[in-house]
Amino acid sequence: MIFKINGGLIEKVERDNSFKELEIEKLIVPEHGTMNDLNEFIFNEELMFLGRQRCVRKESKSETSNNRLDLLAMDRQGNGVIIELKRNDGRLGMETQALLYLSTIAPKTGVDFLNFAVGRKLTENELNAIRKFVNCPIEDVNANSRIILMAQRFDPAIFSLGTWLSQSDCSFKAIRYFVAKIKSEQFIQFSTEFEIHPKDKFGLGSLKRKEHSIDRTKPSIFWHNIGIAKQDWWDHLIQSKTITASYENENEPDCPGQIKMKQYTADDTVFAFATGFGVVGVGKITKNPGYKYTDHMIQKYKDTHFHTQSIEWNTVLPLENAVPVSFLKELGLNHPTQTKQEIRMNSESTKILIDELKRIKNKKIAA
Repeated sequence: MIFKINGGLIEKVERDNSFKELEIEKLIVPEHGTMNDLNEFIFNEELMFLGRQRCVRKESKSETSNNRLDLLAMDRQGNGVIIELKRNDGRLGMETQALLYLSTIAPKTGVDFLNFAVGRKLTENELNAIRKFVNCPIEDVNANSRIILMAQRFDPAIFSLGTWLSQSDCSFKAIRYFVAKIKSEQFIQFSTEFEIHPKDKFGLGSLKRKEHSIDRTKPSIFWHNIGIAKQDWWDHLIQSKTITASYENENEPDCPGQIKMKQYTADDTVFAFATGFGVVGVGKITKNPGYKYTDHMIQKYKDTHFHTQSIEWNTVLPLENAVPVSFLKELGLNHPTQTKQEIRMNSESTKILIDELKRIKNKKIAA
């Protein structure tokens, strides 16, 4: 609320309800559009604006309709940020709409997410701008998604949803705004009404123990994104019996790429995943030669994915014959949202997935 000071007394300033939702949106969006920062004093954090009014398709048995996501942004940690704006009050239903958008963008990561957010393929200059802004590799952008709701008032029940979301590793923020008109001048005030984050949003857990110091007593099962979804790159990984990661390609002990790749142990099962295609192979990590930091003898892919780990492939498929994401959903498996991601408590499903890889391979050979 804004008050006017008048002769030692304060007078309540009436809100101006003439502003439409799109007019508020235009006040928030940077003048020069995408790849520019949103106003830090509005959001109390640094956010990069990516796109607005992105069409999200909603389908059910009874209806097919289109919804438009107000704003899409990204924070310094590379999290995708859904910003949903209401002209007046934020009531129950507003959060349901935000959850629909969350379910749509959450599966999209890396360049796939960024192209969707902007509405076109990004240029190399734009990708470089993003690399400078985020504190993670491009392929890990939107590994986690967040929600920010903006309205003039909020139903407290919405804050209960925010608490639930934080327990599901989704940050939630509610920002209240107040528009006032005094004579011919207009004013707008923003204040954070509610904010809650997962316990380890800022990586405080990593201060307790280094990731690569965690010893596992038995092999585990992982997704590993091959990074470059091109057949010649996949052929190279098959022939060289390796999986790789980028992470800025730094040859330092504390580099995320080195830490994550060294976490693999002998006999870990790894499913290779290609973005836009699906699961293209399965194999087991080997001790020799194990982790290496090395360039690849392919001119086309030099200076990329230096962190390598050796693997013995059991079954591999061409990208065009990949097991699709739809098949994973039928098994109750979620496709990876990061370069490396453990698959937990799904041993029966992973056995079925291995059988499906073999079935497709045998079918291709028979053909």
